[in-house]
Amino acid sequence: MWNLQTLYGVELDTTAAFLFRNERFPNLRKLCLWLDPRTKNSCSWHELLLSLQHLSNLRKLKLHCYCSDFSLDEKMFPSNLAKIAIMVGKMDCSSMKALGQLPNLQVLKLLEGMIPESLDCATGDFPKLQVLKMVYVKVKSWMSAKGAMPILRYLLIKRCDELRTLPEHLWSLTTLREVHVINPSNELAKSLQDVKAFNLDDSKRRSSLLGSSHLEERVKE
Repeated sequence: MWNLQTLYGVELDTTAAFLFRNERFPNLRKLCLWLDPRTKNSCSWHELLLSLQHLSNLRKLKLHCYCSDFSLDEKMFPSNLAKIAIMVGKMDCSSMKALGQLPNLQVLKLLEGMIPESLDCATGDFPKLQVLKMVYVKVKSWMSAKGAMPILRYLLIKRCDELRTLPEHLWSLTTLREVHVINPSNELAKSLQDVKAFNLDDSKRRSSLLGSSHLEERVKE
């Protein structure tokens, strides 16, 4: 296990957490974890997830979790983590705040699930984020302060049919090159009409603000 670099389909339970805490996978770089609410553990999900911080070489993490009490803390993750994909039933706003504190996060994919409160990004959140994908996420409001996600390059919003608007400050980001919005809500589609015209006048950017089927394969990447 010392030289193992990729590990997929692992259920996070007390045994797996014990192995992570005791650094049995010192060279692990890619990990896919399942959190099964039917599994009875002597520790809370929070305690189990804290074991991930001991994976000092981890660069890519995928979490599948449909637990009602799922919540993230920035202390759970190693500082070198660059890519995260999360499939959850429900995620609170504090979890998004925790992800925003990760110093080297470059790619974030939110795949399915619900964010019942507003998705808020404060100044300084996501300092290294370059790619953000939200697919089948139920969220109504996304607020982002100036200075959040300062080097974002690629944004994908697909079938987030309750989302009404995108943050205004996104359009002032000089690094932003591609924005794709697939099957938006009527309100979001309407709000993007003026933005679409703005982007078409900017030759340095490529946008498909009301994108469709030709992007389906790229979503899966």
